Amino acid sequence: MKQLEIKQILVPTDFSETAKLAIEHAGFMARLFKAEMNLLHIMKPITSTVPLPELTLNSNNLKVLQDAIQSRLDMEAEEIKKKNGVEVKTFLNTGGVATGIKEVAEECKADIIIMGTHGVSGFQEFFIGSNAYRAITTVECPVLTVQKHTEKVGFSNILLPIDSSVHTRDKVGAACAFAEKYGSVIHILGCITPEHEGEEKQMEIRIAQVEEYFDKHKVPHKKIIRKGNNLSRLSYDYGKEINADLIVIMSEQEPSSDLFLGPYAQQIVNRSKIPVLTVKPKEHLAQISQMGRSFGSF
Repeated sequence: MKQLEIKQILVPTDFSETAKLAIEHAGFMARLFKAEMNLLHIMKPITSTVPLPELTLNSNNLKVLQDAIQSRLDMEAEEIKKKNGVEVKTFLNTGGVATGIKEVAEECKADIIIMGTHGVSGFQEFFIGSNAYRAITTVECPVLTVQKHTEKVGFSNILLPIDSSVHTRDKVGAACAFAEKYGSVIHILGCITPEHEGEEKQMEIRIAQVEEYFDKHKVPHKKIIRKGNNLSRLSYDYGKEINADLIVIMSEQEPSSDLFLGPYAQQIVNRSKIPVLTVKPKEHLAQISQMGRSFGSF
């Protein structure tokens, strides 16, 4: 259970309202962790809808478009600096969204990526659909996704689902780091599905190990064990009960034919109205890196 250290934060933006919310989260996080921010915009081909309303598809001068977007990035970076007192770098790339995010994440050595899951404002499916899932699963660092329903910046109640999968505890260090910085309470939810019926004792042991880690770091926590057919439903329902404002999950929480995200992670990222922190299983990081290089541009 390695503690998460955050020194570099990457925020892709399309200048939408949801992207602005992601920037708000990132600025607050950068201040707490004493980290630097990296603001990224990825231009689609000139034939696509452009992100700034003042520039229409009649703008055939690519240099004019690039200069306008860079100016917008610089303006937002300056606002972030003034509000949060943190350093901000800007990146303007052209090409595939997921590929661009991965490349800049590697260039700036991002420790976390924060992105809006409904940042559609001119870019068709900019942060939703296959591009977002590939971005989440091909980068090696954790990804925090926020939706437009998010009402506040900061986390008071963190939901940490623990199931019977091998790597379910790989996310504990990240949850602990967030709780320490944000002053949060962690709510451990032991999830037992029908195929693991009768494993209550094993679940209690897993949770006890997690509690020992939190006790060591003086992080307040609570626990509960629940049974159900669907991990995402168990998590979602309990999250509503405790007024959770962050869910911490693994990118592959259960076996799946899906190459990128397990069905549990897909459902949570898609349906959750509160921010979701997705963490990679440790043994898959090298595989993810290799897959990302083999995808090409998309």
